[in-house]
Amino acid sequence: GPLAPTDRPIGDGLPSPLINDLLTARDGTIYAATPRGVALSVDGGRHWHYRRGHDWGAKLRGLEQPVEPAPYEVRGALLAEDYVTCLAEDDDGRIWVGHRQWAYEAFDQVVWGREASFDAEPGRAAPNVHPIFGRLLGDNVAAILCRPGERPLVAWYGGGLTEAISPVGVGSAGGGDLPLPPLWQGGGGAEEAMPSPARAPEEDTVRYRVPLSPPSSASSPATENGGQASLPRTAEQPDPVFLGDDWTTQGDWVGRYGREYALLCAMAAPLDHPVSIPNGAGAVGSLGPHHADGDRLRHWVHWPRTDNPKTLYNPLLGYRRQADWDDHGETYPMTHQGPGLRLEVTVPAGVHRVSLYFLNKDGHEHVNRNRDYLIEWCGADGKAAARARVHAFWGGVYKQFVCAGPARYGVRIERNDSLNTILQGLFIDRLSGPAAPAEALPGAWLGNARYGPPPSEPWASLDPATRILAYRAAIASGDHEAALARRRWAIPLWTAADRQEFVQVMARARQSLLASNKPAAP
Repeated sequence: GPLAPTDRPIGDGLPSPLINDLLTARDGTIYAATPRGVALSVDGGRHWHYRRGHDWGAKLRGLEQPVEPAPYEVRGALLAEDYVTCLAEDDDGRIWVGHRQWAYEAFDQVVWGREASFDAEPGRAAPNVHPIFGRLLGDNVAAILCRPGERPLVAWYGGGLTEAISPVGVGSAGGGDLPLPPLWQGGGGAEEAMPSPARAPEEDTVRYRVPLSPPSSASSPATENGGQASLPRTAEQPDPVFLGDDWTTQGDWVGRYGREYALLCAMAAPLDHPVSIPNGAGAVGSLGPHHADGDRLRHWVHWPRTDNPKTLYNPLLGYRRQADWDDHGETYPMTHQGPGLRLEVTVPAGVHRVSLYFLNKDGHEHVNRNRDYLIEWCGADGKAAARARVHAFWGGVYKQFVCAGPARYGVRIERNDSLNTILQGLFIDRLSGPAAPAEALPGAWLGNARYGPPPSEPWASLDPATRILAYRAAIASGDHEAALARRRWAIPLWTAADRQEFVQVMARARQSLLASNKPAAP
């Protein structure tokens, strides 16, 4: 599986299907950065050879079914760390390798074959490999930019830019002992003008793909918020399908997600806050199987009350609360496989969108920034039928899946060598099939305040890029604001006015809820 480490530090093939970066060097060699080392191909990707990091053996010992690594003779040198975030090539042909915890290192040449004469040991490097460890354990290198005649720039996830330290043996003696420069802020002087934005497309450019006529008054929930106009159905229910990401809605889910079922994780720790209708939809969470005796799913409240817009709004409280399910993974080594989270999701009759919300609220701090999960939805045979990856989610993201019911699905959220596994919310929305009575839908607590999907437009079922082009064309053609607002909903895209409208509706709903709970006068 994707999370099971290969049982050798070097070998043929790709060590992991999770690809963090790709680099095509000037000599035509293709390099792939993965959480299980670096792979290279000299024949256009038909065949691959990989090399792991020094912690490869610890990952074998940390498997649910542990494997004791055999004493392989390693020709050349292992990487400083197994998890590789990014790759770059400088003018001298050195390959720069970024890591998730151990900064970066530079290679004069990447040697995978038996022609190398150095047998690497943990903590040592071959003469042709220059390890460059910078900053603190837990720092995460997001990208490396090699510049002609200058030191490369290193971008740290959540930590700005610095110039790289020169490799050992390059330039004057002791070049590798140079102190890490201060945070790079660029050159002084006047700011350079930003490039002009691309001109909005003409209506005719997109008209052949999307009608720009006024929307129909008929509502079509199957096309809301990036859904599909139709989904294939067979005699047997199809496997789940990954629908895509939403990075813009953040904590303002009410009305846009969870119109049939919403589970706000740990909002009343040690309990959750469900918001649902009586249609059988639901979800239950637990730890993955590889955990210590007595350990169990934690319900954790970080901030009882916050104004952070990325934190889920709780309509039952009337404010935002940062809370999540937590697999307690920080008490295990990061090389321990799991525990991770397990979900049992019950979907009622029809086709539904199930969305999981992830927010790495402290994801710019030390090892917290290293959270990187793999979501697997199981099909009827119990095997993974749909996958999605969650990483760099300090901004908050909804991972959306489509599945058919009535059915019960198993979902795995794998820790993937992260600090721990966290989840903030789960939401279910009907795309097609039997509809619940309007008065039963979540949001009845809104009282006379209403915030829900507008009538859908035909183009809402198109791919996201085309929807954005259509929206820009509509702006250029002078469409009225009401039509633009409907189109923003389907992209989804928010303006400051949209956010303000959400805040105002939630405030009215809060007052309605308080009024309904006020005891009657004697």
